[in-house]
Amino acid sequence: MTLAIHVTGDFICPWCFIGERRLAFALARVPDDIGYNVVWHPYELNPEMPQEGLNREFYRSRKFGSWARSLELDQHTVDAGAPDGIVFNYGSIALTPNTFLAHVATAYAGLYGLQSEFVSAVLRGYFVEGRNIGNINVLSDIASEVGIERENMHRSLLSGEADQAVRAEENAATQAGIRGVPYFTIGTTVISGAQSTEVLLAAILAEVGRVAA
Repeated sequence: MTLAIHVTGDFICPWCFIGERRLAFALARVPDDIGYNVVWHPYELNPEMPQEGLNREFYRSRKFGSWARSLELDQHTVDAGAPDGIVFNYGSIALTPNTFLAHVATAYAGLYGLQSEFVSAVLRGYFVEGRNIGNINVLSDIASEVGIERENMHRSLLSGEADQAVRAEENAATQAGIRGVPYFTIGTTVISGAQSTEVLLAAILAEVGRVAA
């Protein structure tokens, strides 16, 4: 059997970075005879974000009431990710990007069977390296780093051919009642939030056991 694992998230969500890493750690502990397929689905936390993004300090100060409050929230995720070896580098992030193109690029990466690799690289690019993941050239560069032809990704993003499908997926997530991310569907099990590696692994093994019974 091949277990279907669906993950809905956004690239500017630090908890999605934590959730992505914990899922990777859980999958690394799955026995070799268990097959699985991970599919990533789009969700924009800031769908009204200008296409060029906004200065992060300005945007976060306005959203949370002050820059000091934003820094407190950042530190909370730094502390949460540390036990898993996740190193947030918020000081390197100048811009809060529009993430729609990153979701379109993720859909394209799926055609190559490289969605998980691409998602991981984009999250790392933003939270660790401070890259502008709303920029078509940056996304094309990241694609090339995980084995996708850069020009193919660039051409696909320029064409807009997948835009409508990604919008439809986002609407489907909203209609399904998803209001927060990360959101995992592991077989028939739904897990909301960046739960621990152990919780994710237990859900995977339980689903395998349920199907095999």
